[in-house]
Amino acid sequence: MGTVGVVRSDGPGQRIHDVADPASGQLNSFPVPGALSASTRAARIRQLGYGATASIFGTASHRLSPQAPYQANPKAWVDAFEGTWGAGPGNDQVWWRLPATFPTEFMSGINLNFQGVGQGARLVSLTVQTWPFSGLTGAVVIEIGALRTEIPISVAAEHIIDIAFVHGGGFMDTRIFWRPGMIDFVWKRGAMRRGLTAPGA
Repeated sequence: MGTVGVVRSDGPGQRIHDVADPASGQLNSFPVPGALSASTRAARIRQLGYGATASIFGTASHRLSPQAPYQANPKAWVDAFEGTWGAGPGNDQVWWRLPATFPTEFMSGINLNFQGVGQGARLVSLTVQTWPFSGLTGAVVIEIGALRTEIPISVAAEHIIDIAFVHGGGFMDTRIFWRPGMIDFVWKRGAMRRGLTAPGA
């Protein structure tokens, strides 16, 4: 599961909102100079063809964080590989120091597991922080079932990620892993949200 200890305490400096529909291959990224409102997030999801209002960000069926890595009902849990877990107030993060090259194409990071996910359009929301090696571009790869989203990482930033998809119902996992090019990766939060309308519905 990893270790508990020192975490990365300096923020990456800028924020980016990534909005994706992996079924169609759409990925839109926006700089966030100030507050990111729920209405702005919903409007960007509508650009993907989904129906969405700001109310979807008021509640979530499943919520996970490093200091709350398990939810009893509906059941959800975190599996993290080799990360360093923050301990104590203000250290709600799991941090990985990554090598410049990998022996394989990808390196595994963290799985978010969700039971009892209803059928229909859903939204996975993630908050992560990334620091690339100087002069390199890495990638955060997110798989939801058979659907894959790849977010290029060329600058240090906090990413607020919203991924819309249609689910057949039941268990669903969100797998986060990496392509080489990042020196540090931090996972902060994850949530499963309902209340969307699928494209064409």
